[in-house]
Amino acid sequence: HLSNIAALNIFNEHHQYFRKFLEVQSLWFLHFLANFKVIEKNIKKFYPFIFILLFWFYPPPDGLNIQAFRIFIIFSGVIFSLLLQSIPMAVSVLSGLTLSILTGLVPLKTALGGYSDSTTWLVVNAFLIAGVVISSGLGKRISLLSIYFIGKSIRGLGYAICCTELILGPIVPSNTARGGGILAPIVDSISRSLGSSPSKDPKKAGEYLHLIGAHANLITAAMFLTGMAANPLVSKAALEIFEL
Repeated sequence: HLSNIAALNIFNEHHQYFRKFLEVQSLWFLHFLANFKVIEKNIKKFYPFIFILLFWFYPPPDGLNIQAFRIFIIFSGVIFSLLLQSIPMAVSVLSGLTLSILTGLVPLKTALGGYSDSTTWLVVNAFLIAGVVISSGLGKRISLLSIYFIGKSIRGLGYAICCTELILGPIVPSNTARGGGILAPIVDSISRSLGSSPSKDPKKAGEYLHLIGAHANLITAAMFLTGMAANPLVSKAALEIFEL
């Protein structure tokens, strides 16, 4: 009987030791996974530079000189970085521009020439204003006020969406931000509150309101110079090519 008790005590001690061992190993494994994710995330930032190095010394194809081919490699590396989204867009673009200057592919004056263009700064200023309109909630407030005063019926909601786009068109230069960031959530919420969703009675209200929102967004994008980010650039190209 005493030997059985002793054996049981030894088993309990070994069991507790084994349990602690498993707990320590589990914590170590979780810590390793967390560090691995951090390391993987940091390594991912260098993928565009590895991509550029892999093709940098590759001979150019027929019809391209070495300078044009390497500019293409840097441009492709910047696009690759934007697709990965591991580095902010501004950092990716400026890194590509800096690399082009340091390697002598593009002269400094040529590389920075675009920043002296007033059209570029018009787009930048318009985006800054748009950020304020969205962050402050002014765009959402304008949308809700239009709906409150005009949207007494389904047709009135359509007019309210058009009215909101007409007001926000000149001050929000991105039709994606204007339509997707401000109006789309409100239109979707109104449609669902009326009992219309993509899976249930879409023709009751939701299909009509979303169609109105999409068309109004594109129309206001073409109406104003700052209605869409590309408009100032298109205007400049029209002036230089067609003198319009």
